[in-house]
Amino acid sequence: TDAYLISITADYVLVTGFQSDKYDYTISLPSGSAIPQLASIACEGATVEMTTIPSGSSATVTFEVTSEDGLTQRTYTVHVNVLPSAICTLSNLFAGDDAVEGFQSDKFSYDIELPYGTQTLPELEYILTDKKSTAVVTTNDKTMTVTVTAEDGVHTNAYVVNFTIAHVQHQIVLVNHMKA
Repeated sequence: TDAYLISITADYVLVTGFQSDKYDYTISLPSGSAIPQLASIACEGATVEMTTIPSGSSATVTFEVTSEDGLTQRTYTVHVNVLPSAICTLSNLFAGDDAVEGFQSDKFSYDIELPYGTQTLPELEYILTDKKSTAVVTTNDKTMTVTVTAEDGVHTNAYVVNFTIAHVQHQIVLVNHMKA
């Protein structure tokens, strides 16, 4: 008539806080982690049926424990949550075909001088550090901003590029008229 678990392990380590009379657990893992291998040990004579329901990068695992006589059943549930990434940086930034000079992932403001006569700003292209983050480019006059939002939807960084147009440079030539 007994139907309980003696242990639940995740990658061969006892689930934190495990108790035979506690039926619901949550494991939170850092971004990029794999779902651990879960296993259980039931009391003598009981059988266990394990079911895993994946959901994106997380999963819900249930252990249905049935007593030897089949009259008692208990369900243990483990929610495995892989936390979303908080990375919201670029690994590179381009203005037109050229890499932005001096680009660093942790530097957020750049000044670029365009040649005299430039009529349109170059397109900004970028490479995300974390492919799960997103970016949006906005333009305001001669300033372009790349706003990067982390997978978690909370963390953001803005890379601001200020463009200026070079002024025409007049060259003054001095001629020395000396009489011989």
